[in-house]
Amino acid sequence: MKVIVIAGTHSGVGKTSLATGVMQALRQQGLVVQGFKVGLDFLDPMHHAAATGRPSINLDGWMLTRQQVLDTFHRHTADADIAVVEGVMGLFDSRDGSSEDGSTAQIAKWLGAPVVLVVDCWAMARSVAALVKGYAEFDQDLNLRGLLLNKRYT
Repeated sequence: MKVIVIAGTHSGVGKTSLATGVMQALRQQGLVVQGFKVGLDFLDPMHHAAATGRPSINLDGWMLTRQQVLDTFHRHTADADIAVVEGVMGLFDSRDGSSEDGSTAQIAKWLGAPVVLVVDCWAMARSVAALVKGYAEFDQDLNLRGLLLNKRYT
């Protein structure tokens, strides 16, 4: 199963808009797209459903065990071509701030999925590189594969 996780540096960076846009574009290419949202959320999955034509499913590493998350993921992707998982808050933000329980990073690692990081570049230039370097080096077990630079100006 092809899967991608779209995560952000923090809330409000544009994860939902970008994830929903990716879902819609993939669907327009003729793919069956299954949307997911990390954590408990009802609004973002409604946008996903509009883009994919399928209900979006929540994946919560705080309330569910690893096996329950994996079972849920596989059950809902059995007839899909690709899954797009939208993260919650910032990539490493968790239920308690000191572990990865419930974080987007945790779910990405459980799924073995590559992560695309959405960065809000408003009023930043070269500092974006330092910020991204920190994200890339923070957890070597995470497969950070791409960036979406949002609110960028030239």
